[in-house]
Amino acid sequence: MIAGVGYVEAARGFDASGKAVVAPDFRKLEIGAYFEYGLSDWLTLMAAPSLVHMNAGSPAVSYTGSSASAIGAQVQLFGSPTQALSILAVVEPGIGGPVASPVFGDPNGWAANLKLQFGQAFAVFDRPAFVDAGAGAQIYRAAWPDEGRFDVTFGIRPWGHTLVLAQDFTRAAPSAGPAIPRFFATTLQLSLVQELSARWSIQIGALRTLAGCNAAREAGPVAALWMRF
Repeated sequence: MIAGVGYVEAARGFDASGKAVVAPDFRKLEIGAYFEYGLSDWLTLMAAPSLVHMNAGSPAVSYTGSSASAIGAQVQLFGSPTQALSILAVVEPGIGGPVASPVFGDPNGWAANLKLQFGQAFAVFDRPAFVDAGAGAQIYRAAWPDEGRFDVTFGIRPWGHTLVLAQDFTRAAPSAGPAIPRFFATTLQLSLVQELSARWSIQIGALRTLAGCNAAREAGPVAALWMRF
């Protein structure tokens, strides 16, 4: 289980050509958890409840409620001591009323996420490390445009009880009419996970949107508590 909180804000954004421009202030506070439980060597169940508050310039343009709460399963297609290939299928049930907008996206919209993931363990200067890459699509039931998603995580243990993570999250979607232009954003998150005991770890880090198109240039801290069970 990973339970955490993240806060981002943006006073600038990326226009249709990818240039950074002044944009309405955007703030987002998100509290969520990620649960993962292995039923077998090849099947893992997961759940990710979340709650978010977003504000774009004024109290009149705000949203509080569920955001990307999900349930799903991961099936391993191939596995070895240092490699794994799996497929992840997730459903976001769309909790709450319709709030789809060009500012907030569609946080309450029903969606399905299908992703192919590959993981590789290796050593960097005799220190254990890994890379995990996933590519897939976020498919919406309503008129909101489907998204392509690509995520990469690199982790290394410079010391026995410390894990350093570098993660990139990339999303892209085509235009769905004049009110919903095409969208692209790639966000880098750097964090440190420190083991406190065999069961508990704490994570502290920060993220920033590096590039985008019709997207906010987000930046802010993240923190989480990990528990093994």
